[in-house]
Amino acid sequence: MMGSYLYFGAKQTFMHLSYPIYFEIGGHKILAHFVFEVLAYVAAFALYQWQRKKREETVSPIPSTQRAIIMVMGGLGALLGAKGLAYLEHYQINQTLPFAMIIEEKTVLGGLLGGMLMIELTKFVMGIRRSMGDDFCYPLILGMMIGRVGCLSAGIYDGTHGSPTSLPWGMDLGDGIPRHPTALYEILFLGLLWVGLYALKQRHLLKPGGQFALFMLAYTLWRLFIEFIKPIDRLPDIGLSAIQVAAAAGALYYAAVIFHRQIFERKIYGQP
Repeated sequence: MMGSYLYFGAKQTFMHLSYPIYFEIGGHKILAHFVFEVLAYVAAFALYQWQRKKREETVSPIPSTQRAIIMVMGGLGALLGAKGLAYLEHYQINQTLPFAMIIEEKTVLGGLLGGMLMIELTKFVMGIRRSMGDDFCYPLILGMMIGRVGCLSAGIYDGTHGSPTSLPWGMDLGDGIPRHPTALYEILFLGLLWVGLYALKQRHLLKPGGQFALFMLAYTLWRLFIEFIKPIDRLPDIGLSAIQVAAAAGALYYAAVIFHRQIFERKIYGQP
């Protein structure tokens, strides 16, 4: 009976929905985007914890204290990266916006790159060489898929919508214009990525850290190209947005990681 808890505002509608969507609970209106964002964090953390308990640590387990420090630093890096890249993405507009509006901006790609950079720096300082990335793959994918449902519920009002399109699946996300449902595209992409990574894992074709490297390469390439069908702010003389520049840099880095570490087991090439 979810429909009875939806609050519909005075915005443009699509299939009897108004954007942004609110849940009405106990007489209080709560932005659906916020609800799904919180749910994304909770679900991702729960899956991460479940995976850790289910998996047996067999090679150089990282002590709990060190792991906690790494996680905290990774969270700090993710926060700074998400906010910093979002600010650069709309630098010209942000010059005229109140600080309270600027501080609300964030981007998933910036969070991923900032978090991973801080984790690697922390591990280097602590002398830890064991890869931790594979532990985060599925929790991140799950959280991002749920988060994109929240983005879709916000319509055009969180800045993740697509450009206008004449394709039959174009969606009116609040401004009366059929647009690419880029949030749905990303949910589908992440689902396929989950299946692909899981298949490789089940066949034992990847070395430790390989799953995460492939995940980051795939996602950075995805963001590099999907941004072309969004109304982005392009940097002068480059023709790309700040997010696309960061995505390209991330893709080059993780391509180098994959090449350097030779993440695939020999048998994937048919060798003994």
